[in-house]
Amino acid sequence: MSNAEQFGRTAEERFPELRAELAEDRGRVDLQVATFASAVRGAVRDGDVKAVGAICGFLEESLGRWESDPQIAAAVASSFVEAWELRESSVGAAALDDCPPRLAKLLGLGEEKRSEDRPVEREPWWKLW
Repeated sequence: MSNAEQFGRTAEERFPELRAELAEDRGRVDLQVATFASAVRGAVRDGDVKAVGAICGFLEESLGRWESDPQIAAAVASSFVEAWELRESSVGAAALDDCPPRLAKLLGLGEEKRSEDRPVEREPWWKLW
């Protein structure tokens, strides 16, 4: 089974609410990541920090698991949300503040993404899922 197929099957198992859409695009990581992007946009709009964290955490985990496969990173870089989309709301801004490292790099975020007034003791949102 290819990395793209493994990514898709793992995504379908982890996100049953997105299973139909993910299964429709099985083997097409770029389209599956676009499904995640759409779900993140909806979660940000609805103020659902947990859903945003679950998706970003999964993508971070996937980027580490299949680090040697450029297809996964390329799909995330080209098909996931852009940082400016997240900056438009408090939920999105919080997501950027705590964005996991591999995902942050693909979103073009450096240390400047971190808010100066962010409480240090807070657990990153992507670890909460």
